[in-house]
Parts: sequence; structure tokens; C-alpha cells
Amino acid sequence: MTQIRPDIGFPIQWFSRFLQKPLQTHLNASKNLLKFTDGTKDLSICYGRKSLTNGLQPIEYYNSDFAGDRESSKSTYSYVFKFAGGPINWKSKRASTITLSTLEAETDALTERIRTVSWIVGLFKELERPISRLIILYNDSTNAITTAYDPTLHSRTKHTLLKYHYVREQVKQRLIEVTYLDTKRIPADGLTKPLNSYLYPKFLRLLGLELKPNLTIEGTRPTG
Repeated sequence: MTQIRPDIGFPIQWFSRFLQKPLQTHLNASKNLLKFTDGTKDLSICYGRKSLTNGLQPIEYYNSDFAGDRESSKSTYSYVFKFAGGPINWKSKRASTITLSTLEAETDALTERIRTVSWIVGLFKELERPISRLIILYNDSTNAITTAYDPTLHSRTKHTLLKYHYVREQVKQRLIEVTYLDTKRIPADGLTKPLNSYLYPKFLRLLGLELKPNLTIEGTRPTG
């Protein structure tokens, strides 16, 4: 699914599982989502000049919900790529296969994110604005971060050996830097699960979504 608001990435991904045989409960829930989007249509992705003070430096947040789908026991992966204070690329996706551990789920998520980073780096190069510094990938799994930097192979990582080597290679080539960040500060976490009315406003702030301002700098208009 493309061309959607980042804050509803998870419900859209969830609805897409039932496109072939939707039940009445799914139709009712989808109508509620339509009402919700209509009531929040003034939300906008706001990119700010203040966020560019450190140069053209994208930052990515990624996360996974291990075996979060109760029906299939599959994990849900998500990421949010931010630039100038707002998201420019995001995704919520249920894994195609079952992972056997949290570490495996996080390694799978990290592998996919590195591919996205490579694409972003290529895009900026084509725009003649090459990214000269490491791209920071924030995650809340200390095990996955340790595995990305640890030169010693452990038996528990052998079932994901190829992905492990791929991640290690990208770290050694200084394409990325994997850094720990508390789950509460990772916007991608809101794309792996449903959110209540208390967590949703916090999720919006982490994403960089705001109400459309009446006035904008130098007459520019926000993207919404």
C-alpha cells in the first residue's frame, strides 16, 4: 500500500490482510478509520529549516513486533525515515515467514532497512546532494545492535548467518551506524501495533505531524 499517511500505516497494513474475504467487522472498522481520517484531515507533515542546521542528514528509526500477529505468529516490521524534521519514507509490513527469536526478527528488520538506506543514499546522489556522513539507524534492541558490531559468531545467530554478514559488512563500510534508543522515542514503534488515544498524540509528535499552520516560512506550504 502506498500514498498513505504515516500515522495510519499500521491499520492500513492490517486491513490489507482481509481484502480477499473481508468480514463485517473489518468493514465496520474500515468505516471508523475513514471517519477518523476525515476528522484529522488537517494533520500535515511539516519540514523545518531548523532541522537542517546539521546538514542534509537523514535519520532512520526501525522496529519489529516479534510474533505480534496472534493468528499467524508472524512478526511485524516497520521503519520511519526522517529528513528535515519530517518523515520522507515509511512502512509497516507483516513478515512473510515466522521468526524463531526476537534477535532474528530484529536482524531481519535491520537487513531490510539497510537496503532502504542504500536506495536513499542513491537518490540523494542523483539529486546532487550526496550524503557524506553515516546514516544513523535507531533501534531498541541491544542484542541486535551488539550482533551488528560483534565480530564473533554465536550459535544463536547461525540460522541468520547470511543476513548477519550483510549487516556487518555495511557497518564496516561505514554506510550506517546502529544506535540504541528507548522504545518510547522510536516513531516506528507506532507502526507495529494499534495505539490508544493516549499513545496516538505522542506518536504524532515523534513522526513530525502537526496541524497545518496558517502561516509558513517564505510562503511555502506544508505537505499534507
